[in-house]
Amino acid sequence: MIVADSGVWIDYFNNVKNKASETLSKLISEDVEIGVNYLIICEVLQGKLNEKKYQETKEILDSFKLLEINYDTIILASNIFRACQRGIKTNNITGQTIKTIDCIIASNCIEYDLELLHRDTHFDFISKIIGQLKIYYEH
Repeated sequence: MIVADSGVWIDYFNNVKNKASETLSKLISEDVEIGVNYLIICEVLQGKLNEKKYQETKEILDSFKLLEINYDTIILASNIFRACQRGIKTNNITGQTIKTIDCIIASNCIEYDLELLHRDTHFDFISKIIGQLKIYYEH
């Protein structure tokens, strides 16, 4: 199973062609199991202002495996955030922003031992700091 970050889903639903959205399309067509969580669903759906597109998108997302977010997910996410903030400070890195939602998505992937398909460099940074986050690269 692969988890696709919300940015990849947004590009996929908006027909934005890039490596990540095309990889997601290929994985779906090959019936690879895809995981989503509540936050990914929320981030994708909140941009659907047209009711028909909202309902169509929701129906598609509902067909994928839902990964639960629980207390342990949140505790791990808080530790990921803290480790990344320490990494930013220790290495005097500028321009790197780590978001709580991304830490929760990363935590979810680590908990389920799943690879993350993304298009955002901050997940590469999280993976570098937290070695357990596996990034999906097309095989």
